[in-house]
Amino acid sequence: MCNNKINDEVSLLRQQNAQLLQQLETLQELNKIRGQHRQTVATALAESEAKYRQLVENISDLIFSMSVQGLFTYVSPQYKNVLGWEPSELLGQPFAPLLHPDDFPLAQRKIQEMVETKGQRIAIEFRHRQKDGNWCWMRSVASPIFDSDGEIIGLHGAISDISSRKQAEEEIKSLQKHMAANWIVIQHQQPEQSL
Repeated sequence: MCNNKINDEVSLLRQQNAQLLQQLETLQELNKIRGQHRQTVATALAESEAKYRQLVENISDLIFSMSVQGLFTYVSPQYKNVLGWEPSELLGQPFAPLLHPDDFPLAQRKIQEMVETKGQRIAIEFRHRQKDGNWCWMRSVASPIFDSDGEIIGLHGAISDISSRKQAEEEIKSLQKHMAANWIVIQHQQPEQSL
C-alpha cells in the first residue's frame, strides 16, 4: 500500500512536471513572439521616424516647435537656407527677438487667443529677422501641442517665405495710386463737353 501511494505520488509529480514543462515551453514561445513583435515595432517606428525626418528636413517651409514660454524646441534645417540661422543657434532661444517690433503684438495676441480657446489654429503674417539683420515677410500657421491632461504645452507649425508676394502687393498698390493720379490728370485735361 505504501508503494502504491508512493507510485501515485510519483505519477502525480511527473504529470505536474510535464504540465510545468509544457507551460514553460509556452512561455518561452510567447517571449520569443513578443521579442519578434518588439523588434518589428521598433523597426517600423525607426522607419516611420526616418520618413518623417526626411520629409521635415526636405520641405521648403520652415518647421518649428516652441514651448508656451516662447522658446524654440525644434527648428528644421531650412532655417539655415531661408534665414541664415543654424538650428542649433535657435534651440532654447525665444522667438520674440526674431519678430519685427511692429508685428510682435499681433503675434502675441494670436498666440494668447490660441491658448485661451485651447485649440484654435492660428495663421499670421509677420516680418522675421534674418541672421544678416534684414527682414523678410513670412506666413506662419501654427497649432497647439497638448499634454496628456489636455493642457497646451507649446505650439508647432510651418512658416513660408511670402516676401515675393508682399513685394508684388506693394507694386500693385503703387501702380494703382499712379493710375488713379493719371486718371485725375486726364479728367482735368479733357475739355468739358457741352450738351
